[in-house]
Amino acid sequence: ENLGGATAADVRRLVERAQAAVRERFGVELEPEVEELGR
Repeated sequence: ENLGGATAADVRRLVERAQAAVRERFGVELEPEVEELGR
């Protein structure tokens, strides 16, 4: 349930921020396993 009104773009930005944080801290490149529809 989306109580805060997040959009798909909001979620994508969050994923990108998490990827960048992991890359910077651990030197590991994460690849999302979620399939984005409509792109």
